[in-house]
Amino acid sequence: MATSIDSETLIAGLQRAVERQPEARVLTAWLSLANGALTFQEHYQKALQQRELTYLTLDTTGACDLTCHGMCYYHPDIRLRDPQVPEGKLLAAIESAINNLALQNLTVVGKEPFLNPARLFGILEFAGGRKTSQLSIGIVSNGRNCSRHWDRLEQCSASGALDFFDISLDSGFAEQHDAMRGVPGTFDLAFQAVAQSVRRLPSTRVGITSVIRNDNQPGLLELLRSGAHGGVRYFCFVPIQPPPFTTTPSLHATDLVEFFVAVSEVLGRELAGAGIEVIASLNGISLLECEQHGFFSWADFRENREGQIYTSCDIAGNNLVFNFAVLPDYGDRLARITYNGSYLAHAHFLQTPDPDKYAVGNINDEPITALFERGKRLHFRDVIQSRRHHMCQRRPCWNNCFGGWTIAEHAFLTGQALESQPALCTKRESDFGVLEDRWRQSAAL
Repeated sequence: MATSIDSETLIAGLQRAVERQPEARVLTAWLSLANGALTFQEHYQKALQQRELTYLTLDTTGACDLTCHGMCYYHPDIRLRDPQVPEGKLLAAIESAINNLALQNLTVVGKEPFLNPARLFGILEFAGGRKTSQLSIGIVSNGRNCSRHWDRLEQCSASGALDFFDISLDSGFAEQHDAMRGVPGTFDLAFQAVAQSVRRLPSTRVGITSVIRNDNQPGLLELLRSGAHGGVRYFCFVPIQPPPFTTTPSLHATDLVEFFVAVSEVLGRELAGAGIEVIASLNGISLLECEQHGFFSWADFRENREGQIYTSCDIAGNNLVFNFAVLPDYGDRLARITYNGSYLAHAHFLQTPDPDKYAVGNINDEPITALFERGKRLHFRDVIQSRRHHMCQRRPCWNNCFGGWTIAEHAFLTGQALESQPALCTKRESDFGVLEDRWRQSAAL
């Protein structure tokens, strides 16, 4: 399939978006790659000159009190009893990232962060004491253990050391949620934690984060309703990206379209005027179908200070935001430090029994600045170079996906060729034909 005709709509839209926001670096790079003004090698060379670690995620522990089947980001056979990295090393890495790498987002995760509360609050209080105007600090938790720590959470919130607190729930139906998480009573504890957080942490953005699966979409709509009625104003829905070890199927893009239509209807009818913000995360493999449905146009795209491309639309006094991942962050602007100090260029490397095999290095041995620089010259370099000879180049969705660029690191874990269609892409040959026809019809209009 030729993309020259099909690309005109996307390129023209992106051009209008860039004209309105000429300082947008990622958006401009996307446009330049799409219209041929920039090669992938040139993009790589530009990336090497940037020293911005936008997103840093930290594991406080390898422990978790849930047994999520087909949901956990960690491989079930991963080693979780290695010695923990000394806290001093971790705090030094945080301080260096703030001072030398323009860190903007620091997220403390798990496996379950509240199972190591001393380290969790040590990190929050340390980072809060060195906070810059651009730094946002937060926690992602399953919500089961918050009740023991309200005093310290309130202190962190009041001092500016806790900007966001996201509790993960994957259904508004307690039985379904608990079946996915493997422990009865989890929904009740988590939902109570959300309600308490809204009341106790007024200076912190409290949100619910959820994974969209094939079997939980009605439950997520119920969660949106019940959470909103309970005072929650922020929700984030992320399509499942099944890791190599699970049989949990990916969603087809048409399934996502149907789900976001249903979300729009709930926001527009049942929750009108509630001031809800729903963030819908999309990577390139499902972008075109959502654009063709009319959720957004390429000209609507904006870029925030973190380099996140997004669109936003008002629905009866609520806000539906689509965040887009088309160009990769891993290696370039994103990193994760595991509980043993390994520096990973992408969290997907936790989906192997031995993530250290893919680690750039360890903060026990080297400063984070050296690991950051090396990360760009390993996985990031290899994935970029593979785009030049990718099998998807002549498909109609190439310029909004670039061959699954943001999820290509799965190939390192599965042994799949970097130049091939990613395993997480659910498109069949018939789907490519439908996309081609729709895009030609749009161009004709």
